Amino acid sequence: MQDLGANHCEAAYVAEPETLSGVLSRRMDTPPLSSVDLLEDWFSTSTRDDLCLNSELTQVRNELWGSVARSEALLTTVSNMARLTTPHIQTLLDQYYDPILPRWKNWPEGDGASMLAFLLEIASHVAMLDEQSNSIFILDAKTFSSKEAGEHLSSEINPFIYAYASETMPKMLYTCGFAAKRVFASRLDLTLLPAVVVAEELAYFVHFDKAGAVSIPPVHMNKEPHRFITLIMGYVKWTMSSRDSTISVTPDGIAAVSGPSTKEFEGHLILEKTLYDTGLIKGRCARVFLTYDIKLPDVALILKDWWRHAEGPDEGNILRQVSGLFGLPQYVHHWTVTSEDSQQVTALLGCDLALCPIFSEGDHLSREQRIHSRMLVRTVGNHLLTYRSNPRKVLAAIHDAILGHWGLYTAGYLHNDVSYGNILVLEDPISASYYHNSSQLPVSPLNSQCHGFLNDLDMSRPTNEIQADGRLLESAGGDALGSMQYLGYQKLTPLTHRRSVVKDDLESFFWVLVCTAFWTPDPDPAPESWKESIEHTIKIALFPKQGLPGKSLFGTQKLGLLNWMQDITGYWRFYDSTSELYRDIIERWAKYFVTHDLYSVEEEYSNVLRILRECLDSCSV
Repeated sequence: MQDLGANHCEAAYVAEPETLSGVLSRRMDTPPLSSVDLLEDWFSTSTRDDLCLNSELTQVRNELWGSVARSEALLTTVSNMARLTTPHIQTLLDQYYDPILPRWKNWPEGDGASMLAFLLEIASHVAMLDEQSNSIFILDAKTFSSKEAGEHLSSEINPFIYAYASETMPKMLYTCGFAAKRVFASRLDLTLLPAVVVAEELAYFVHFDKAGAVSIPPVHMNKEPHRFITLIMGYVKWTMSSRDSTISVTPDGIAAVSGPSTKEFEGHLILEKTLYDTGLIKGRCARVFLTYDIKLPDVALILKDWWRHAEGPDEGNILRQVSGLFGLPQYVHHWTVTSEDSQQVTALLGCDLALCPIFSEGDHLSREQRIHSRMLVRTVGNHLLTYRSNPRKVLAAIHDAILGHWGLYTAGYLHNDVSYGNILVLEDPISASYYHNSSQLPVSPLNSQCHGFLNDLDMSRPTNEIQADGRLLESAGGDALGSMQYLGYQKLTPLTHRRSVVKDDLESFFWVLVCTAFWTPDPDPAPESWKESIEHTIKIALFPKQGLPGKSLFGTQKLGLLNWMQDITGYWRFYDSTSELYRDIIERWAKYFVTHDLYSVEEEYSNVLRILRECLDSCSV
């Protein structure tokens, strides 16, 4: 059987990289470089093709690609934030620096661990220069672990990521980026995180935020000790000033969020459980929490925290408009996060940001302006896989999420991001009479109840942006595509778009069902029957370990899967008996979505729902 995932993945980058130390040693006889030249040199010591990255660093590279900037002016900006007086700095230099050599006393020689110990000692004394600053904790990017995050990253700590340049600098940046992802995951209050990469006697400072990474010209630690100290404190002060002051910790060690009050709620929310975390270093970086307001502790609420695109849709405003429609969440409140009366955004105003070309195939810096946002909803649901063994419950939830999609469309918005995590099952169905559009639905509610809903509207697009050929107008801002595993195949291919984007979205419900129906744990050891199964094929085709191929190729693969899934047993076996319970609906939907017949929007909804309801009627489980 053909391996759809492995045969079409992007080429791996496996060439042996040259270390920066080797590059610098070869250049000792050349004239000294300016700070700008050194910054350029840092990002040109290797090309994209000579990186040797594991899957974790590959993901960081993909996230940061095109959004790593450099700025000479930012060096002055960060230095000014330190607010250290010359006498304070001189006191530290008198104790730790030898101006005759000139170099720091006990300077480590070519050892990453010794350099870390040296930086920790210097940083602790730098922190003492400012009695109001919290302690500085320097994290080794290569050895940082989630356990260490829990032990060291309390709200009293100002983290600073460190890496010793034993490999190519792009790889070191990705290593720092991966550590930054873990730090951001453990500290809800951080919106900015500094890092320093040490190469020989040079310190390269970078900071990460929700728009990517920005570097400044390097500092020679032995020849510019004053500037080196100032930059450490400057970045710490910047990190402190950009913290989210609405995050606090209760005496019991539980995170809490402060927000605006409403007539019903006080606005002080206790975070009980993290339900979802994208784990991304830049972009929307959405997190979803199960929470409650201290005024009404028995009322379960959902808090969404994300960084929306400044030019994209405001999900809170959209949900406020459509709240109360069948198959959609119930809106409570939304707001922009502010600290000290200022909105939390990713903009770096007044800084001459330029693209680091080694991190892009073009010449455009894709640094996005994002706005920290939060939204509170009442409706609590569970993921589809929780009920995989009960096809009736899964199909009923998808049915009602499609009705939610229809309601959103009739209200003037295309959802545009139907995916597994955005369809949730109601543990206890809600009476259809609760929703004010229940009598206008294109089909009657199943058992006069709502069994599931469509969530996450932050990529929705106004329906007036749908053109005559069925395509969406190019977005002026915002996130263009959702998870490719769930996108309709025509949305991924450059072929002429011959159907409505509504059908594209409806096809996404099919891919959600496929992933739910055929998702089983990998057997160990894997028998031959597993390798020949539909479950194994779906995993390697939609979630290849090597990463997804390009959009066009992936769209072609999905079209092939659609064709083959019209007759599943003609090509594969079922490994799991539960998977086979979904055979009828998957084969019938596959046949429908692969056809090129043109229907009106109303007919598209009617056809998809009719097939689903017929399968529900014949479902015995």
